[in-house]
Amino acid sequence: MPGKRGPRRQGLPAGRWPLRAPAGGWLVAPQAPRGLSLSTVALEGSRGIGTAPRGLAIASYADLVLALAALAVFLVAGLPLVGYAATASAWVATRLAGFAAERHAAKRLAAGERRAAIGIVAAVRLGRVWVVVLAVLVAGLAGSHDDGLAAALLAVALFTAYLAGTVVTRLGAQGAAS
Repeated sequence: MPGKRGPRRQGLPAGRWPLRAPAGGWLVAPQAPRGLSLSTVALEGSRGIGTAPRGLAIASYADLVLALAALAVFLVAGLPLVGYAATASAWVATRLAGFAAERHAAKRLAAGERRAAIGIVAAVRLGRVWVVVLAVLVAGLAGSHDDGLAAALLAVALFTAYLAGTVVTRLGAQGAAS
């Protein structure tokens, strides 16, 4: 027997169906209350964050410094150089691709194409993972298991140094901006 609000649907509490769309439809963003505004990053993109001081900008290259230092460790310790060569060459190649992608993304961002800029950077960063993992796999299959293990350990160390350097640089840039 239908009530005042219409027939009851199976599995739904009475009076809760149908849902009503907000004024303007579901895809319209709600208006911010007065006095509240979007963050600087939302309005200006990465230009509003600031840049890191020169001393902290060096931290963004910690992974490349580690790659050079690892060569000395591999040579002195007698570790397999096939693993080092595979991982280090893949890492340096993807870092160079990352530098080019960031420049291209900055041009896209300046042109107002935010989605394209984000897509470029995301594709290169995800591509770095795939390329380095494939290099580790090739080192392990082409050489011995020791080559693959050395390549994998170097890859983990390089990713860790890269992420730590990125965090330190970003935090330093935010501190410099405020």
